[in-house]
Amino acid sequence: MAASLPVHDTQDFDDARRGFVGRSEQRQITADDGRVVWDLDAYDFLRDAEAPETANVKQRRRGATTISAKNQITIPAEALRNAGLEVGDRVVAHADGSGRVILEREHDVVAEFAGALTGAYRADELDELRSEWD
Repeated sequence: MAASLPVHDTQDFDDARRGFVGRSEQRQITADDGRVVWDLDAYDFLRDAEAPETANVKQRRRGATTISAKNQITIPAEALRNAGLEVGDRVVAHADGSGRVILEREHDVVAEFAGALTGAYRADELDELRSEWD
């Protein structure tokens, strides 16, 4: 029996995962009073027509994100790469008119001057000064 089943054909599982459970021969759904509330025949024009580019959800939504209830967003990785931002970078948000926010890498003053005094003291001089504090 198992040898006769198409066990390698996963199309049914893929369809079910996306919510498709089966086709109905009934092309119209009517209310109790007889009026048509859903008519599948009204969408027959879609079978022969070429889908417009805007029908591609991934293309249409590329770069788009949604603001959460906690005012959080996910910035698309491509946008971060193009801006030269990396994981761990701190950014500052500035409003730039209605519907526009600009993120800028935070200017780190400590990092800018770190190591600026290298060589200003002898190798053991700072340790001597610290030992005086105790």
